[in-house]
Amino acid sequence: MHKSGMSRKEREIRSNLAQKVACKEFVRGSISLRKDVCGNPNCKCAKGERHLCLYLSQRKRGKPKQLYIPWKLEKQAKEWTREYIGIKQLLEKISDIYLKKIKNREV
Repeated sequence: MHKSGMSRKEREIRSNLAQKVACKEFVRGSISLRKDVCGNPNCKCAKGERHLCLYLSQRKRGKPKQLYIPWKLEKQAKEWTREYIGIKQLLEKISDIYLKKIKNREV
């Protein structure tokens, strides 16, 4: 569809989406805290005092995947997951516009 056939709202959403996808980093997943054991037999975690760790969780082909995130990357990882959520929300808004067109038989 050519831009002239789009509503002002749709053009704004698409413009915002294009800027986010082209200029910002993003990753699908959620950040979670977990208590883990490091594997060092002399560490306090071997005696029950586990380490607090960050993980990025997502599903690939229906299977859960987790990636350890070092603390120094916490802020970046959280920002990237927020960007993905924003992109997904913009896609939902565009989808809703077309769903409404189908319902109103404007296609």
